[in-house]
Amino acid sequence: MPTAYMDHADATFVKGAVIEAMAPYFDQRFGNPSAVYDLGIRCKQVLEAQRAKVAGLIGARPDEIIFTSSGAEANNLAIKGVALARPKKGRHIIVSAIEHHSVLNSVRYTEKVMDHFTHPRNAGTMDDANGIGEVGNPVCGDMMTFYIKVKDDHLVDVKFQTFGCVAAIAVTSMVSEMAIGKGINEAKAISKKAVAESLVDFPGKKCTVRTLAPRRLPWPSPITKKISAVWKKPTHK
Repeated sequence: MPTAYMDHADATFVKGAVIEAMAPYFDQRFGNPSAVYDLGIRCKQVLEAQRAKVAGLIGARPDEIIFTSSGAEANNLAIKGVALARPKKGRHIIVSAIEHHSVLNSVRYTEKVMDHFTHPRNAGTMDDANGIGEVGNPVCGDMMTFYIKVKDDHLVDVKFQTFGCVAAIAVTSMVSEMAIGKGINEAKAISKKAVAESLVDFPGKKCTVRTLAPRRLPWPSPITKKISAVWKKPTHK
């Protein structure tokens, strides 16, 4: 029975001319366009030439063209980029219920998540930390590092450094805020559910991030057995 494929907006075949044009960049001219050596520079020149060509097709400037790896990434960039760039234009985004999940998940970031992302609490490092714990997520590339200062078995200060997405920064900011002032056992009990509830309707797709952060406050052994962390016994004066 003949098949009529009608989902080209989701995934489509690659034309032979495109495959032919791209072939050299898979096995010969494969340099990183951000590199400073000759192979990378030549790839950068090709990339920028194509950026200018695409811009010319729609009457845009080359610096207005951003290449992404997928439609989902493009949707995330467009929605969150506009929301962050123009917060005074409004605080609501209205979409239909049948939008692609990348659109629905992008708009699910709550006002509280965006507040912790744009104004992170307790960001920074700590030279005299009693504990340092870090963890990375190889799937999405997030890296989180926590620093804690302990006095009389209470966390008197918590700092963090996070390299990652909106969710990663918001979660570590919230965890640091929730942990300061708590006793060690109380802070250890901070759960992913508590963090998600504090951030209000945290996107389900970001469960991995909210799970990582609470567990990476740097406690003494054996809790830090699976992460890169050091512990120095607090000095009580």
